[in-house]
Amino acid sequence: MSSRIPHLLEPYLALPPRGSLVLVTGVLGASTNWMVLRCLYSALSGKSQGEAELGDSAVVLVSFMRDFTFWRDGASKLVC
Repeated sequence: MSSRIPHLLEPYLALPPRGSLVLVTGVLGASTNWMVLRCLYSALSGKSQGEAELGDSAVVLVSFMRDFTFWRDGASKLVC
């Protein structure tokens, strides 16, 4: 799995304004796992726009369909 974020996707991965919530949803046949992992990578690695606010940011991932092991393994592939 590539950790490189596509150039056209980078503007959408910027941190939202303070106090905002981001909800990523999917439809049948279109998994959101790829997008969620890249959003997390961007936010936690400091590669998103608005890095000055990163210290005040928190990330909460709630997944009803996948367990912790799935997300941990996917994230570890992004870091390598």
